[in-house]
Amino acid sequence: MIDKRKEVIEKKLNILNDDSIIEDIENQWEQMKKSIYNKILKVSYNTVDNIEILVVIHGGKFHADDVLCIAMLKYFYPNIHVIRTRNIKVLKELNITPSFVLDVGYKNIVSDHYIAFDHHQDDAFIRSNGVKAAACGLLADWLFEDYPVVWQKLHSYLLAPIECADNGQMEFDLGQNLLSFVSMLNPTWEEGINNTDIYFNEAVDMAKRVFHHILLNIRAEISSDNKLNMILNETKDGIVILRSGMNWREIINERNKELKEKDKFKLVIFRSSKTNYVVQVIPYTGAIIPMQWRGKSGDVLERYTGIRGSNFCTENGLSIGFSTFDGAKAAAYKILERSKETLENIRKEQERKNQPVLSKYERRQSFNAK
Repeated sequence: MIDKRKEVIEKKLNILNDDSIIEDIENQWEQMKKSIYNKILKVSYNTVDNIEILVVIHGGKFHADDVLCIAMLKYFYPNIHVIRTRNIKVLKELNITPSFVLDVGYKNIVSDHYIAFDHHQDDAFIRSNGVKAAACGLLADWLFEDYPVVWQKLHSYLLAPIECADNGQMEFDLGQNLLSFVSMLNPTWEEGINNTDIYFNEAVDMAKRVFHHILLNIRAEISSDNKLNMILNETKDGIVILRSGMNWREIINERNKELKEKDKFKLVIFRSSKTNYVVQVIPYTGAIIPMQWRGKSGDVLERYTGIRGSNFCTENGLSIGFSTFDGAKAAAYKILERSKETLENIRKEQERKNQPVLSKYERRQSFNAK
């Protein structure tokens, strides 16, 4: 049994330590950035690399919407000249032809050499959830139209709350507006309007950093999802071994819905720091940390687990930490072996006291096990 477990664990670790998936995602990511760069370049009438592209956006007070439009374009194509004005007619009279007109102009136009996105017109585009698309959202729709997975995550994490705020549709609760600080970067009434363009450029630089970090998180999430699915495909004992920071809840919970009780993924093990490996219970799977371990730490916990390097166990019994991976691994197998016994002891205690001693999660566990 021990040799079989060792073989299973080693197979999981080999998948976990194989960085080919990460490298593939990084290569795909660089190809995406290059493709979007060329897409922006193609709008201009020139094919010379990094030629200056003219973008028109509204003047006056700036908001997260217009700031993000420029931040996204500059992220993929740095050489952009921005004109901030609401008077499009003057540009025509001066024979100035921009490649992009954003958040101004009352038109949505996509052609080979001219892109216009606005949301102030009567026939503005409304998304399926009832939220009116803002200029930054429409621009992102165009930029990422060939990358739907990235677009979906970007829209959820960044764009949707900005669209709600910019259109005054605050009845939609679509998450935190990560660029809400932008409004505070406008000049105060004491400063007047002379420095608006300077402050606008500062806001663009800050928004570009936020955009960059969100894309990094999206890339990591896609990489994590791919690796996690490979790990799950090789996990037959209910114990999932992860790298620190990997997002697992959504994917594992969805896959568990399709599995029989005996086949569910029940525990995850990951490294939370240099000196701590955590075993975490996946809710509603039948895995329960023994009651005697809970709320204890150090030497006291070690006496109950019988495992050297026991660090802590949370009072709610959802996670337990060890100083070594071997300790966490041993605990995971003990938890699975003792889960039925633990659940039975919890039931007896509940009956003895004639009162609920289970957490909400454990009450559901108990019900499902009947």
